[in-house]
Order: sequence, then C-alpha cells, then structure tokens
Amino acid sequence: MDRVCAGRVFGPYAAVQTDTRTTVAAPASDRPARPRRERPPEPAVDAEALIKQVVGKLQERGAAEDERLRDVMRKAVAMLTVAIG
Repeated sequence: MDRVCAGRVFGPYAAVQTDTRTTVAAPASDRPARPRRERPPEPAVDAEALIKQVVGKLQERGAAEDERLRDVMRKAVAMLTVAIG
C-alpha cells in the first residue's frame, strides 16, 4: 500500500490551480534608478566597554550553570543515599 502524503493529496489540485501566465520584469536599463538612502552616522563604539560587558555576561551565565549543576549533583547524591539506605 502506498503512503499518503501532501503531494499525493494536493498535487492534482495544485496542477489545476496553477497559473500558466508568466510575467517578465522590465530590464534594468528601462527602470529609473532610485536614489540611495543616506545612513545616519553610527555613534562611536567603546570596544573595551563592549568586551567587558560580554565577558561579564559569560561569567554570569557560567556561574549560574555551575550552580545548577551543583544543585543537580546534590539531589542525585540525596537520592542515592535514600536508595542505598
């Protein structure tokens, strides 16, 4: 028995509904050129402050992960202690 999939269910419907007309875009030489939008100047970036901020976030994330792992280990030890008796 063949598998039923979306292609088999909707394939005939899609074939009937497809539009056979095609549209062709005008060549680039026929279209007028749009003026480029000017970007506002970017503010000065303090690289050292950004690096310190990223390092601080990574340390916080690492400390939180360490505490979570310690908590899991404490729970595992407590469960083993109860199981062993």
